[in-house]
Amino acid sequence: GVFYIIYVGMAVSVVVLVVEWVVACMMAIDQTDPEAPKTFLEAFRKRLSILERDIEENWFPSLAKRRRKQQDNDSAKKRYPSRSSSRSADFKNSRSAGSLKINGNLPDTVIDTSTKV
Repeated sequence: GVFYIIYVGMAVSVVVLVVEWVVACMMAIDQTDPEAPKTFLEAFRKRLSILERDIEENWFPSLAKRRRKQQDNDSAKKRYPSRSSSRSADFKNSRSAGSLKINGNLPDTVIDTSTKV
């Protein structure tokens, strides 16, 4: 008798979990927001990836730390290419504002280098 109650409780909890995920995925769908998922499948995959990352960070912190370090190294390689190949490009893209050099990759800003009192 007790085991039947436990089995029914487990089955009900799984059903509630599935209903919760369906409702959460339906609530996440937004056709107007470019960042939000557009379909139920996209919302489900996003939710599954969040769950995977949460399990990884909370249950296996050393694995998560290693993965973050690898991602940081990969993104640093993309952001900072070899200096020898980009040195001439930096020289060509630089502009002079007074005596201050501004790299052409930065947003256009006005820097007043004159000293008026």
